[in-house]
Amino acid sequence: MVDPVGAVLGGVSLAIQLLDGAVKGYNFFLAVGDFPARTLHLRTRLEIEQKSILDFSETAEILGIFQVDQEENIPRVLRKNYLVLGSVFKQIEAKLDKLAEFTSRYKEIRHGEVEDDQEVTVADLDKKERTPVLLKWEGAAEERKHRLGTEHIVKYYRIGKSIVCHPKRLRWTGVDEKKFKAVLDELAGYNNYLKELLDGEYSKRLEERTVKTYQEMVLVRNQIDDLTYLVTNAILLGHSGHQLAVLADTKRRSVANDFVGKDDSVNEDKPPQYHELVEVEKLVYKAEGRMINIVDPPTREKAALERVRSIGTFQKPGTLEPKVAVFVEWKRYTRRFDDQTEEPGPLSDDTKRAKGLVTILQSSKLNAFHTPECLGYFDLRDGEESDASSPAPNLFGIVYKIPGAVSQPVLPTTLRSKLGTQPLPSLSARMKLAHQISDSLLYFNSVQWYHKTLRSDAILFQPHHGTGLVDVSTPLLTGFEYARPGGATSTKIPPDPARQLYVHPFYQIDPNASYQRSYDVYALGIILLEIAYWEPINHILGPLLKDKDGPTSTEAENVRSNLLNPSPESRILPDLRGMVGDRYHLAVVSCIRGLVAEDEEEDNIDVSMRLQEGFIQNVVDNLGALVDL
Repeated sequence: MVDPVGAVLGGVSLAIQLLDGAVKGYNFFLAVGDFPARTLHLRTRLEIEQKSILDFSETAEILGIFQVDQEENIPRVLRKNYLVLGSVFKQIEAKLDKLAEFTSRYKEIRHGEVEDDQEVTVADLDKKERTPVLLKWEGAAEERKHRLGTEHIVKYYRIGKSIVCHPKRLRWTGVDEKKFKAVLDELAGYNNYLKELLDGEYSKRLEERTVKTYQEMVLVRNQIDDLTYLVTNAILLGHSGHQLAVLADTKRRSVANDFVGKDDSVNEDKPPQYHELVEVEKLVYKAEGRMINIVDPPTREKAALERVRSIGTFQKPGTLEPKVAVFVEWKRYTRRFDDQTEEPGPLSDDTKRAKGLVTILQSSKLNAFHTPECLGYFDLRDGEESDASSPAPNLFGIVYKIPGAVSQPVLPTTLRSKLGTQPLPSLSARMKLAHQISDSLLYFNSVQWYHKTLRSDAILFQPHHGTGLVDVSTPLLTGFEYARPGGATSTKIPPDPARQLYVHPFYQIDPNASYQRSYDVYALGIILLEIAYWEPINHILGPLLKDKDGPTSTEAENVRSNLLNPSPESRILPDLRGMVGDRYHLAVVSCIRGLVAEDEEEDNIDVSMRLQEGFIQNVVDNLGALVDL
């Protein structure tokens, strides 16, 4: 008589081996060299499908299984569907086999021969493709092989009369785009079928896992062509690819903005799409057909202050669309006189940076960015007489739509202005606020856009147009006047000790140094402290400051050290545990201490991925777990 338990264990074990075979198939063909340039978008699609089966397997708790010896230890999805899963994984592997016809045998001359029995590994893939979930699969697959005491499935492909099991022996040749795409469509169909096997909590987990994968794929790509391939394929995925399309499009605009200020000569390595990606039309101000009307434009005195905002209305000229309420944030520029025309105006680089900021804000159309809708930008001095007795300040206005249908514009309220007020918002509302701000920063940093001046006055709330009440659990992230791409030359921020309390000490010491993602994360940690205590940071640090309203530069530089090394007089971080719990405490400490070693290069792909993973696990996920308190 057949042992039913033994049959289940055997079937489950076979399904896992077939999964390993399918993943090895994907790895094999992703490692084959010389993909034709005209069809590189198909290779990107192949990687997307590889990530899809890995995300499913991680969500279904299959990837981490080392051996199958007890039925009760088998994950529910695998135990319930092992026969179906085994069949699907086998079909995926069979479809991948079809790709072999697009390759030809290749003899390595420079690097020496590769033995036929040398199997493909994750190390053979491009570094940007070695995501954490793929590395997790490889580690588990190696452990399974070791425990089973067998070589498992050795993948090989018959190319003509030759048997090849290592991709370095092959090169792509004669890729028929139509046939290749047909294989990819079949692979996508199987992946969609796998997704349908998940329900309830598993389905939600898969969505979250997929978003993380999309963020990783975008994070490690820094070439506009690579990002364009992602955009193209994400659009083809339809609704399920919307987030990937937006992230990749925003990142490629960020990369394009990195070229601002660089030489425009023909020898400069600028991508062909550069101008298209950073160009945006300026809004009309103080002229016939004006689009913007500002209620109280800033004076030169007001412009000297940081983060002055104005309200007004916006209307597209020549349309029947009603006016919409807007608020404006101001970005300084340097004025110049053209030697030939004597026409005054902003420096060219300043204009390009304003346009770049607007293109980034307008492309980031995901709720997770938590930004208000950006309508464009204008020059406050447009239409001004050259001999005006009281000229306006040199400012670009970045125009945002005020959320909701509002007849009378009301200036948004800042988090800074709410801190210390009563009644104290509920713990649930503050946890949701903390999570949404951290999630917003995650999205912006994933597309290589660094805020640079993240403070509580950059977090806005729109008062209810009827009651004037503020819901602190629905923040908007703004204040991007100094925001830049991660690789851009740093913009020096005007020193101010009170604002420096949010600035990482390394950047305070050398503000001309390259800005790091960890500095944004540090500023978030300070804001999380403010949300927990519901006090401004200078009040929280009171015992450590001689004058809490005007800290010295030295005191600002010492904030991080004092927080991480508490004294009997000041236990700001340790006291968080009793106030908001261990998870929140870990999130704040992770931000303040840092998520990678201080001497590591954050531009390095491996370091960047570890920082991303650490930020998600220690900060975003921990805060997300507190949202329903």
